[in-house]
Amino acid sequence: MTSWEYEDALPTSVVHLATPLLGHRAMMDPELVGALDAVRMQTADFYELWEATRPFDRPVHIVDDYGDDYVDEHCSFKDILREVPGYLAGARSVGLSDSQATGLMVHILKSTEPLHGSSQHNQALWAYGETFRHKGARGEVVDATELQAIAELMTLSGKRDVMDDAAYAHLHATRLGLSTEQTTGLVSSLIARDSLCGYTFEPFNRALQSLVPAPVESETVVSVFAAMLGERPYYNRSLLDGFEDMVVFHGPGRRSPQQLLSEIKRHLDAGMDAADALTEVAKYDFDEQRALSSSGSEVVNPAEEKEKYFFEKDGELEILGLPYRAKRSLQDGLEDLSRIAQANWLSHFEVGEGMWAFDPESETWYSFGGKMELVPGGLRHNLLSYDISALSKEPWVFHVHPLKYVSLIAPPRGQGPNPWVYDRHVESFLLATPSRADYATVEGLRRKALRPYDPRFFIVHELGVTEYSPSDNRQDLADVAEMSRALRDEAQLEFDWHDADSQGLNRRQIVNKLLGHLVSKLPDGFTLAMLDTTDLS
Repeated sequence: MTSWEYEDALPTSVVHLATPLLGHRAMMDPELVGALDAVRMQTADFYELWEATRPFDRPVHIVDDYGDDYVDEHCSFKDILREVPGYLAGARSVGLSDSQATGLMVHILKSTEPLHGSSQHNQALWAYGETFRHKGARGEVVDATELQAIAELMTLSGKRDVMDDAAYAHLHATRLGLSTEQTTGLVSSLIARDSLCGYTFEPFNRALQSLVPAPVESETVVSVFAAMLGERPYYNRSLLDGFEDMVVFHGPGRRSPQQLLSEIKRHLDAGMDAADALTEVAKYDFDEQRALSSSGSEVVNPAEEKEKYFFEKDGELEILGLPYRAKRSLQDGLEDLSRIAQANWLSHFEVGEGMWAFDPESETWYSFGGKMELVPGGLRHNLLSYDISALSKEPWVFHVHPLKYVSLIAPPRGQGPNPWVYDRHVESFLLATPSRADYATVEGLRRKALRPYDPRFFIVHELGVTEYSPSDNRQDLADVAEMSRALRDEAQLEFDWHDADSQGLNRRQIVNKLLGHLVSKLPDGFTLAMLDTTDLS
């Protein structure tokens, strides 16, 4: 019997447990100590987790933003540890004991070959923790039968190298209200039916997530998705893509996701296959839209159908395809958007640009939904136009420039006009300033407004928030939109980088100076100001 084969009365910090395992030298790493200190586990549970992570805990060679490189001996272990507190909190909320939660966590690790690294485990831990959190918020508990079904799904998905994909599918289905039995059955059938399931999960998960946060009938979801997957899901990926677009771009304000699902199921029950059923529904949408356009009718009357267009959502602001509304304070909402803006490629939640309007009077946030698209030279956020003046007399319009995608808009590092050591400063500057699309959005919102309103416009980015006030002159606005990238490039070329270096300015200070230089190039009536999220009032 080893000395750790016992259980503590209460979970405790595991720092003192890790020291003899990792050595005092490793414990000089503040990141490692911080990750360990956040974990509260029983002694026996921690040792079980440690043994399961050892095959993945290999040295990782890291190059930082300034070109310095070093070896992180426990990078993978730290990545896993960071997910443990959230996972355990979610598991405890659905009635799992710490021993059960740890057993499932260890099962995730042991169900995937070490060759695949720890990224799948990190994402799976996060997704299952979120799944449990959503179940717990609804007052649900996970019993032994459900726990076994989840473990069997983990085993199957690990064998097929889709552990993370299956975990995300489980999360999306749970958010839609599907039971554990329905979820594990649907996801397992996708894995079992096709040897190419790894290529099918992306459109499958997007299609599932597109329905959040709308209320839907779980039985209808299972029936329609099973039909769209068919016998060989890989060859039906286009159906899943088409379904997502129908939900996000053809439904808001006209037909709820549940109505769409019911209509598809009606055609399926009549003997149509999934492709014909979706085609028939899409054809009806097109004919209806054409009839409304020819009659001069609006698809949505924003003043009367605001609640129908924006689905009610609890909790934090997030990137979702469907428009939604959430009661949330300004500061809480800004914290949510800052989390999206600061996320990197290691973040597991959905990251995108999005667009929100905040009504200060009612403290309501309205997300316009839509879908992000990668285009040459950057990103594009596609969304339906909406009369924003119907939401508030003084709406605050927010748009996110996420750090995760900065490489798509910035020059390759080391190839810009600035000294290479300032590459990250240039990236921050580009994230903090309006793009052509941002100015074009302002023009579109002004054109769409049917009543007087006084908006404010903001970009949320890694350093805070930039408020930009475009000119009321439509021609000036169009000109600046067209020249926005050229003007930002000029500001960088003319900036005195050596003077900034001699003054010892930090990144935020340099970006502020660049911002001021950019403003000097804009026509009268344009202003830009970078603020902390706590500065807004």
